Amino acid sequence: MPELRVAATTEDAVVVTMYNLVTTPERYDGKVVHVIGVGRFESGFGAEDAWALYPTHDDSNHMTCSMVYVENLVPELQPETPKLAALMDKYVWVTGTFRAAPPLAPGVISMRPCPNAGELHAVTQVSHWEYGD
Repeated sequence: MPELRVAATTEDAVVVTMYNLVTTPERYDGKVVHVIGVGRFESGFGAEDAWALYPTHDDSNHMTCSMVYVENLVPELQPETPKLAALMDKYVWVTGTFRAAPPLAPGVISMRPCPNAGELHAVTQVSHWEYGD
């Protein structure tokens, strides 16, 4: 399985579950986190990539809003993005900076299917994960 990783210090990273990020996103806002989830890495037109992590395969298959968007990889990993296709629908270990979704003002419509989902930015690691690793 491919592994995308840069040599970045992540000693301060917090190990969290997908459920931590979905249910209490404000606790992890702005923090570097390590999280395991089912990767959904779909490429669209141009820069229209739809990358997300889900807690379970059922959440991924039904594209529930129990998810976290994966917004961007650090520049060093950008050339490696085609390798993400091999990790589609597999459990992955991801490290990045988490941002909680800001609340929407009344009357504002979001173009995102899940406007309350948080985001992982400046991702420094995406690797395959199996129970027992």
